[in-house]
Amino acid sequence: MGLKDLCIKIHKFLKDRLHLSLKEETYLVIPSQNILPADAYKSIVRGNAEYIGLKDLKGRTSAVILAPYPPGIPIVMPGEEFTDATQKIVDYFSMVQELDNVFPGFEIEVHGMKVDTIDGKNVYKVLCVK
Repeated sequence: MGLKDLCIKIHKFLKDRLHLSLKEETYLVIPSQNILPADAYKSIVRGNAEYIGLKDLKGRTSAVILAPYPPGIPIVMPGEEFTDATQKIVDYFSMVQELDNVFPGFEIEVHGMKVDTIDGKNVYKVLCVK
């Protein structure tokens, strides 16, 4: 596949999944703070945190900052909870995970996100308070 064809496929992927509007919507959501950021950090230090896959985030509290790059602005802070109100954020992360698997090497970096490879697929996980 040539560069032009690759660019067309990536552009179509992002356009079909409404990448720009979905990304914009993630910054309109303000997650609710469940615990203090310092307490979220303490959960990591004390071994009271675990990595959770995207589909299982609802009801969980992030122990880390999650910031897609670009622009590098955090959309989830330590101590904030994943709820119905934050579903657009999880949808965005799911789209980023899919992009990473469909077009390896062209992923969108998300600071704070762990990427595991399971059965040849990249699986995105968030460190959450137990």
